[in-house]
Amino acid sequence: MEILKRYGGVAGLLIVAAGAAIAHFYPLWHAVGWVLMGAGFLPLLGAVWLNREDFLNLAKGRPFRHGANAVLYSLLALGIVGSVDFLAARHKKRFDMTESGRHSVSQQTIQILETLDKEGTEITLVGFFSPAQGGAKQKAADLMDEYRYHDRKLTVKMLDPVRNPAEVRAYGIEEDGTVIVSTKAGDARITPSRDGALAEENLTNALIKATAKSKKVICVTTGHGEKRIAENAPAGFEQASEALKKENFDVKEIKLLEGGGVPADCSSVVVPGATHAFLPPEVEALDKLLKEGGRLLVLTEPHAATGLETLLARYGLKTDNDFIVDVNPMSRLLGGSPAAPVIYEYGAHPITKDFEGLATVFPTVESVTTVSPAEPDVTTQTLAHTSAQSWGEMGELADRVSFDQGTDKPGPLDIAAVAVKKQGGPVVDPNGPAEGAAAAPPARETRVVLFGDSDFAANSGLMMAGNKDLFLNTLAWLNERTDLISIRPKNAGAQPVIMSPLQGTFLRWYSLGLGPIAVMAVGISVFVRRRRL
Repeated sequence: MEILKRYGGVAGLLIVAAGAAIAHFYPLWHAVGWVLMGAGFLPLLGAVWLNREDFLNLAKGRPFRHGANAVLYSLLALGIVGSVDFLAARHKKRFDMTESGRHSVSQQTIQILETLDKEGTEITLVGFFSPAQGGAKQKAADLMDEYRYHDRKLTVKMLDPVRNPAEVRAYGIEEDGTVIVSTKAGDARITPSRDGALAEENLTNALIKATAKSKKVICVTTGHGEKRIAENAPAGFEQASEALKKENFDVKEIKLLEGGGVPADCSSVVVPGATHAFLPPEVEALDKLLKEGGRLLVLTEPHAATGLETLLARYGLKTDNDFIVDVNPMSRLLGGSPAAPVIYEYGAHPITKDFEGLATVFPTVESVTTVSPAEPDVTTQTLAHTSAQSWGEMGELADRVSFDQGTDKPGPLDIAAVAVKKQGGPVVDPNGPAEGAAAAPPARETRVVLFGDSDFAANSGLMMAGNKDLFLNTLAWLNERTDLISIRPKNAGAQPVIMSPLQGTFLRWYSLGLGPIAVMAVGISVFVRRRRL
C-alpha cells in the first residue's frame, strides 16, 4: 500500500498518457489504448484515496486558497475567450486594417460574388498544386477563402495533380499551379503567373467569364487617326482593349465605309481620339445606330474636329474647343500638372457612384457642355468636373498661360457627360401576336457618352489613378453590365516602413535593452510581492 500511495499517481498518469497516445496514433490498436487508459485510472484513484488526508490539509492552507482563486479566474477567462470564439465562428466579420486593403478583396469582387450568391449560382474553384508549390498553394487557398466568405455557395477544392490523375485529364491540366473556375455556364482557366501567386484580378476575371451567359462586342472605329487597339506605343489603345477582354468583352476595329455601316453584332461603338473628321456617310451610320437604340462613346482631343459635333449636339452634348488649365495645388500633390488636371469631383451617376476619394488624371483635356437637345425625350448629365481654380484656355497652350477675363471660360468645368434617350416601346396588339409571328423585340435605350480627352484611356494614361475604373465603368454602363461597375482590384505593392535616424535608434535600443529590462523589472516586483503575502 505504501508503494501505491507514493508512486501510484505518477504511474497512473503515465499509463493514461500511453493509452491516449496509442489510441490517437495507431487507429488499429484503438481498443488497446482505451483499455490502458482505464487501467491507468485505477492506481491514480487509489493514490488519491490513500493521500486524502494530505490533500485535505493542503486545501486548508493559504497557498491553496490563492492557487484555487488563480485557477478559478483562469477558467473564467478561458470561458469568456471560448464564448467569444464560438460567437465569432457563428457570426464571422472581417476587418482589414491595412491602408491599401491588402488582406481583403476589392469592391468589384464583392459585388460580383454577392450577385452570384443571390442568383444561386453554383461555383467551384479547383486548384491543382503539387507539394513543390506549397507557398503558391497557401496564397491561393487564402484568396479563395476570402471569396468563399462573400459567397457561401462557392466550393473550393485543392488537388495534388500527381495523386488525382483523373481530375487532371478531365480538366486538361498541363501546368502545375493551374486554377479552374467551374460553373454550369462553363469553365475558365487561370494559368500560373511568373511568381506563381494567384492574383485577385485574374481570379475575378475568370469568374466573370465562367458565369457570363453571352459575350458582347465593342467596336472601335478606325480610319480617322484614332488610337489602335493593337498598338502598344504610349498613344495606343492596346491596354484598354486587353482590359475589356478580361471583363469578357470582344473588341474589334471597324471601318464604317467598308462595312456599309455599323455591324449588327456591335453592342457599342467607341471613337477613341479621332484627329480627322468623319465623312457624311459615316456620320449617318452612327446616327442610324443611335436612332435604333445604340450605344456610342466618343473620346475627343482639344482642337480636333471629328465631324460628329452636329450629331452629338442633337443629343445635348458638345465640346468647347479649348484647353483646360487647372492650377489647383491638390492636382500637383496627386501627380498632375496645370495641363493635366486631376479630377476628384464627380456627378451622381452609376458610372461614378463609387468614386468618392478616387482621383482620375486627364492629360490635355477640353471642356464638355450639355446643351438643349434637338432629339425628343433626351436627358443629359455630367460625369466629372475640374476645380474652381481651373479655366478653359481658348488660345494655344504655351509655357506660360493665364486666365483672360472675357475670353477664357472660368471653372469649374465639366470634362465628361452622358445623354440618354428613352426609345418608344413596340406597339402591342391587344389580341396578342399573330400565330407563327415572332414577338416584337423590347425597346432599347439610346446611350451616348462624351469625354473631352482620349489620352486618359491610352496606354500612357490608363493605369493612372482611377482612369482604368472610369473607362471600364463607362463601357459596362453602355453595355448594361451593371455588375461590372465598381472599383477593381489593384496590384498590392510593397509598403516599406520609413523611419528617421532618431526613430531607428530608439527602436533598436528599446528592442535590445529597454524592453527586456522593463519585462524583467515587472517580473521581479511581482515575485517580491507574492513572497510577502
